[in-house]
Amino acid sequence: MWRLALRTLTFRWSNCTATFLAMFLGAAIVIGCGGLMETGLRMAADPQRLGGAPVVVTGDQSYGSVALTERHRVDPGLVAVVARAHGVAAAVADVSVAATVLAGGTPLTGKSGSYNHGWAAARLTPYTLTAGASPSVGEVVLDSVLAERSGARPGSVIGIVVKGTTRRYRVSGVAERHGGHHPHAAVFFTDGEARALAGSRIDSIGVVAAPGASVAAVADAVRSAVGDRAEVLTGERRGLAELPGALAGERTVVVLAAVFGSSVVLIVMFGVASTLGLSLQQRAREMALLRAVGATPKQLRRMILSETAVCRWEPCCSPWPPDISRAGCCSGC
Repeated sequence: MWRLALRTLTFRWSNCTATFLAMFLGAAIVIGCGGLMETGLRMAADPQRLGGAPVVVTGDQSYGSVALTERHRVDPGLVAVVARAHGVAAAVADVSVAATVLAGGTPLTGKSGSYNHGWAAARLTPYTLTAGASPSVGEVVLDSVLAERSGARPGSVIGIVVKGTTRRYRVSGVAERHGGHHPHAAVFFTDGEARALAGSRIDSIGVVAAPGASVAAVADAVRSAVGDRAEVLTGERRGLAELPGALAGERTVVVLAAVFGSSVVLIVMFGVASTLGLSLQQRAREMALLRAVGATPKQLRRMILSETAVCRWEPCCSPWPPDISRAGCCSGC
């Protein structure tokens, strides 16, 4: 039946080529969707400002199967719980609230915004003081970028807009960022004032491991301590604590790839089935002749399956070079 199937394809090379192209292009699209899905599954936001914390505790950014784009803040009481976990050297609470520095009454705007943080979180980036001292009540520390743009130095008094209200602060120091990259400038308040401006909630907790402690062991200990009240992130997934919208984007990519890929599979299946069905209808007299000369229904089915298998992997019955016969091409498939 294989030889018969190959020879009968000589007279239906257009159907064979169409079936092959449909399967080939469909497979290419499905492979592309598979790669896109794999990208979505592995997609992670690299830690930027929290790069100095090997373990980060943050709020769960999903509800059931839905990813939340709004930040889910955590209870400040978890800081003490995390600090008591085995292998934890320090647990640092972190908050991020938009804060606009005024220079001469004009907001400093550029390619990126600036955010308010507590001074204790400066060690997570890390930031180090290059001038002045750490802030006290009514004082702030500016990062070097903001200090340069505003012309401020230790002792200067500047205006900062937080939550629509302009407040006056004295600049106690200037901090330089080391290691990593963060697109937003930083304004450091005292920890108490930063938390009050954030509504007495914290965004995340940076965990500093004790010397010699394994990051995996510390992460397991922290998970046991916080339970289901927060999510513990390590490695590349720590960036999700800074960019909560990245999780929603990750799931969107996966869903789109799955929907589009499955739709392509169905379209290809129906297209190939329709092509084969039409081909069989046009060959009713040929099938009847084969049955009349003694072919069994099982042999006819095997012949159809053989033709379909050949068309799926090679369009051998496409137009041939002038010096090669059709029978010779199909015999050599």
